[in-house]
Amino acid sequence: MNIDGAAVPDPGSLYFYGASRWGSAIEVPAKDRAFYELKPVPHGQLREQLYFSDLTNSWRRCFIYTPAGYDNNRTKRYPVLYLQHGSGENETGWPVQEKPT
Repeated sequence: MNIDGAAVPDPGSLYFYGASRWGSAIEVPAKDRAFYELKPVPHGQLREQLYFSDLTNSWRRCFIYTPAGYDNNRTKRYPVLYLQHGSGENETGWPVQEKPT
């Protein structure tokens, strides 16, 4: 939104950090939106984790996706995928702007 010449995120939508600034967006339904809609199947969880970084000497945040049933068998091993944001983004890009579960 542009209010008196100032770019302001829409307070009625979600904020996200991208393109090196805070902004907001709306979701425009696509013709194939049924493909992306939630289905009645088991879903995983997105967990926020704080950790101390020796490199930055500060507390940092990351998000961890665990598949459905993860807590039922903590000895089962799962493959790992590390998603790292690009320049001008932060760790909230994937969990806020996408639909990870």
